[in-house]
Amino acid sequence: MQEPAECKQTNSGREYLGLKNVTLTGKKCQPWLSQTPNQHLTILHLPVFPDSGMDSRHNYCRNPDLDKEGPWCYNGEGTNPAWEYCDIEFCEGMN
Repeated sequence: MQEPAECKQTNSGREYLGLKNVTLTGKKCQPWLSQTPNQHLTILHLPVFPDSGMDSRHNYCRNPDLDKEGPWCYNGEGTNPAWEYCDIEFCEGMN
């Protein structure tokens, strides 16, 4: 099985399937299926995740709400801030 690309092809990174799970400032991402420490309604967006399967450990940077700034995740270390963007590079030859 091939490892997913650790880069995004578009500004929004909607297609990003990589394994990065820390925010721009180095905070560990909260699992998407967890409501702790940040409560959220992302569970309603699960059909738009690019992943074929989500499990309780999945805390990778994603962009389920089509944010034009790119992939993000909830802060798994606290509630301030509740979420942050992730630093995902563009794939070579894309930008």
